[in-house]
Amino acid sequence: MTVSLVPETAPFDPEQRAWLNGFFAGLLGMPDVAATPQLAGVAEAAGLLPAADDRAEPEEDYDDAAWHDAGLAIDERLSLAEGKPKAARLMAAMAQLDCGSCGYLCKSYSAAIADGSESNLTLCSPGGKETAKALKRIVKEPDDAAGAASPAPAEAPATGPLAEPMGWSRTNPYPARLLRVQRLSGADSAKHVAHVEIELGEDGPTYEVGDALGVYPRNCTDLVAAIVARLGLSGDQLVDSPRGGQAPLKMVLERDVSLAAATEELLDLLVGSTSDDGEERLLRSWLDDESPAADELDELDVLDVLERVPQATPDASRFVLALDPMNPRLYSIASSLRTAPGQVHLTVGRVAWEAGGRERKGVAST
Repeated sequence: MTVSLVPETAPFDPEQRAWLNGFFAGLLGMPDVAATPQLAGVAEAAGLLPAADDRAEPEEDYDDAAWHDAGLAIDERLSLAEGKPKAARLMAAMAQLDCGSCGYLCKSYSAAIADGSESNLTLCSPGGKETAKALKRIVKEPDDAAGAASPAPAEAPATGPLAEPMGWSRTNPYPARLLRVQRLSGADSAKHVAHVEIELGEDGPTYEVGDALGVYPRNCTDLVAAIVARLGLSGDQLVDSPRGGQAPLKMVLERDVSLAAATEELLDLLVGSTSDDGEERLLRSWLDDESPAADELDELDVLDVLERVPQATPDASRFVLALDPMNPRLYSIASSLRTAPGQVHLTVGRVAWEAGGRERKGVAST
């Protein structure tokens, strides 16, 4: 169908009208017509653009926003994002390092919190408690910019190429086989660095240069055994799993939940399951963000908290559901499918340290 931009009543002959129609059609095909007053006026008059008052503002691009500067303090980043959509404000509170320790990128983590698919606000390790507090506050705030464009969720590397052709994703991880772990650092070195080879097979995930691999780890069996013993349970009883359905307590603690940090839900549960006034006061002080004791909580894992309140006897299923779900850890890929077809290689530094009289272990690296 041909649309005439020049009215039939205009004082032009057919040849002039055809030339002008082509000229205006070419101008109106330019991407910045609406942003150019002269061209926009022609388009409005021709009925091809709504009046200026009815046109939506162009969608704002947040990818290069000023609050993505990791060199800025969190207060500065939050100030720059003030009045923006909630997902943008959440991202401004994060460390902006895209380190992958949370199992997301900063952009996809903030988007997941904003849309409600992620409830754990403590995953930003570099941001620490400062970021967690800011995220908690922003989540409770109304989304003043709800009508504005929110940044599109960025796919975490673990759900980009991995989501192809069989649907491998963060929620449907690929069951790969570990082929080899070879220590690279010397036997006398203080660091333990290993070369890790994983088989993907012909039908497994694919990857490209610059991608990262999300790995779902399992908790240390010694740590799980200590928690089960502290709860006075056998570990064989069936409990509700965050993954859905039921499974033995020991299996759920190893596979499905994070034992790294105590959640508010866990502290609330323990408050209601202890008969000791001193333990209740301690738990409530941890729940109070303004309390000096709240800073201590950053250094404690789930077993630490349980040991500090020995009179608390939580229900096993409620205990499990009060913990954060296990999130994948992201590692930069150290191989190419051209040189290692059907495989993915990682370089992994083992993380372990002493605290509170016992050895702590990085959940994935060890």
